Amino acid sequence: MRKIILIPILLAISLLTLTNCDKEKKAAKKLEGTWELVQFSKTDWEGMTEYPSSLTGKIMFDDYTADSSTYTLQVSAVFDSSNGNTDQNGTYKMTEKGNYMYVSTLDAQGSVTSYYKYRILTLNSTDLQLEFTSIDGYYHMMIFRKM
Repeated sequence: MRKIILIPILLAISLLTLTNCDKEKKAAKKLEGTWELVQFSKTDWEGMTEYPSSLTGKIMFDDYTADSSTYTLQVSAVFDSSNGNTDQNGTYKMTEKGNYMYVSTLDAQGSVTSYYKYRILTLNSTDLQLEFTSIDGYYHMMIFRKM
């Protein structure tokens, strides 16, 4: 009797796991390619949001594999409070049904220098919207268009 009950439960768990992996692969497939940064904002812990007066940037995602997918991010932004240039390479892994991705920034030797969890707010064939909180506590919002 236990086997009869256990088999459907195990089958349901297996199907749920496969479905989640499929959603992550589908989301990752949409990410592949080059995206132009069209809007960027950062919000401090007091709720003050700042937009750059000058902005250029892009992010490139290589073909997705579950083990070692790579990305390159290049951003130049001029804010009233600070200026910043970012040129980083790293790896990413899709998670939580393709709604999030873990991003690891790597140095020239391949060692992890930072680790972020990006929330994917929008992802379709032309638009990508990401949000994350940086180590200094700023909430960042980035909007990209497919190139």
